Amino acid sequence: MSEYRIAIVDPDAASRAELRGLLEAAGCLIVGEAESVADAVQISRAQRPHLSFVDLALIESDAVSGENALEHLEGAVLMTLDSDAALPDPLPDWLFGCIGRPYQKSAVLASFRIAAAWRRQFARFESELESHREILETRKVVARAKRLLMELHEISEEEAYRRVQQRSMNSRMSLRAVAEAIIESHTKKG
Repeated sequence: MSEYRIAIVDPDAASRAELRGLLEAAGCLIVGEAESVADAVQISRAQRPHLSFVDLALIESDAVSGENALEHLEGAVLMTLDSDAALPDPLPDWLFGCIGRPYQKSAVLASFRIAAAWRRQFARFESELESHREILETRKVVARAKRLLMELHEISEEEAYRRVQQRSMNSRMSLRAVAEAIIESHTKKG
């Protein structure tokens, strides 16, 4: 579990110390502690924790700015004294779990493991989304280069694509790099 960088956001120093002890004993690295949501955002930007444990009372005391500020966190587990406490509705994307106080080691560790699993899944989704964005951007650039070649040389779409593909293979450059070069050279001429 040592790969997980954790921030603890709680106005109560004793509560932070207790949670820090439980998480460090499980092999987590505590990268910051904060007493307010604003401090948590600063820690998040500077230390990039994987997960943050955040006192629900901080969000309830300043619901609008608290929730908006927490969107900057990678993911959070809320902590509450009241087992009947109302969670934010609708549940925000950054919320990966909730634990009650007094802390029970098994509950804290189970909540952490569940939150860590959700965070890993979320990171995979983000990676896949970025990959799809790259593919889409490449297709757009190649399509634009094909249109330019079709207009310039009065050739079919298939022939234009074949030329881009041939240049890519001959120069050992990606299709996108070749397409961008075609667009750039046409832009300079035009």
